[in-house]
Amino acid sequence: MTTTTKVENFKNRYALVRGPLYFRIFGEGGAWTPFGPTKDASLELGVEKATLISGDDGSVLDEQQTAKTATFSVTLQSLSDSNLAIALQSAIREIAAKTDEPVTVPSLAVGQTFFLQFANVTKLTLGSLVEGEDYSLDKASGRITALKTVAETEGTYTTSATVEMGILASSGIELELMYDATGSGGMRLQMFKWKPSPAQNIAINAGNEHSSLAVTGALVASDAVSSDEMLGKFGRVVRVS
Repeated sequence: MTTTTKVENFKNRYALVRGPLYFRIFGEGGAWTPFGPTKDASLELGVEKATLISGDDGSVLDEQQTAKTATFSVTLQSLSDSNLAIALQSAIREIAAKTDEPVTVPSLAVGQTFFLQFANVTKLTLGSLVEGEDYSLDKASGRITALKTVAETEGTYTTSATVEMGILASSGIELELMYDATGSGGMRLQMFKWKPSPAQNIAINAGNEHSSLAVTGALVASDAVSSDEMLGKFGRVVRVS
């Protein structure tokens, strides 16, 4: 049996929505993935109306809702692969380990740098050049720095697997969101279908990465999750205490 409660019964109940935020790919179900620390989350709602007015006396004949809009925004403070992929509207691909990958290092003056195409280097052979005498190698980034003037040199290198993410490489992603504020506010907030836009401004090397991934996007009504005419198709606030 469904019980209907008047809105007035909730007017003196307040909740602080503070707790972990989770996501999963819309339509896939299954386990939820935490975003990690977040801040500045906000939910903006709007209702558009069309009003029919009498041409004779200006009185309102009819008023109808024509559209409902909702926008969710949040700053992601964890620079995880999944968070970066959402902020960059990215596609993610694993690059397999390379063995004896050929490379041509151009002539370099002392202090000049060359980056290998693939990172995470485990072994590098450059003709007769000696690491530590002729050049230095940062294996993680694949950065070669000349310690002496060196001529163009052929060589090979080996790498471990890496992960690459494209920038604006996908058409976007649709997510289902869940705030678990049952511990602090006695409530759970579920948003059925969120279509985040790429982050408008990602701070790079600004000294404060925790303010860099501000993401916003539209909440879309979802018949797939809910066809409830009373509580709607955008989401749910579940009161547990």
